[in-house]
Amino acid sequence: MQEKTPVNSISITLIDDDSKKRFSLLKELESFGHQVYSLDNINRLTNQPLSKISHIYIFNNLTPSQQNITKLKNLNLSQNSGIIFISDENNIENRIFALEEYADIFLSRPIEIRELNAYIKSLCRRIQPKIQQSSKKINIKQRLLISQDNKILNLSKIDFIILNLLTNKTHAVITKTEIAQELEISSPDYHKQLNTIMCRLRKKLHDFDKELVIQTIRVTGYTYYGPQIIFES
Repeated sequence: MQEKTPVNSISITLIDDDSKKRFSLLKELESFGHQVYSLDNINRLTNQPLSKISHIYIFNNLTPSQQNITKLKNLNLSQNSGIIFISDENNIENRIFALEEYADIFLSRPIEIRELNAYIKSLCRRIQPKIQQSSKKINIKQRLLISQDNKILNLSKIDFIILNLLTNKTHAVITKTEIAQELEISSPDYHKQLNTIMCRLRKKLHDFDKELVIQTIRVTGYTYYGPQIIFES
């Protein structure tokens, strides 16, 4: 079982009710190495743990109305994240309203994807101190999970391997088969064995920090939502 150091990247939540445009922009953003999670409307942010952790939120085609801005303010996304609006909106008053009340950046179409990527990196430089404050560190040699206030959680070799897999692809689904292969579990009833392992790890992380969330994706596998985890030698 080989221990690998994940590469950390910018996490982005993309909200767009047009599935074709959403998928197209998602793929373009992923081509720059970003980790992108997509939603079809802002209401889905309400119960999403990722509302606490994405570095950048991009609202594509969202009308900057008082009602929508109020909804977003109630989610407290902008406290630790960058907010970008992309719209066909040509009304200067609406654009000013969005910028004064909520958005960091308001872009009108057509947009150049390289320019959008530059804005994303610029925003991340601004919020970088906040990202670091909310991050956790794992000491690779000793397998210790260390919080910002120096709380320490001892990780077993199995815990370490699973976290390495999940946090290497934040928001992505890691299948049960992938985890079983990495753990070298080959028994016919590996699903049951893996469920037990994941339940124990989930409780262990929750007791240490409630923001460290491993979510079960029915039948398929698991995904990680939580503060950035940095692996250090």
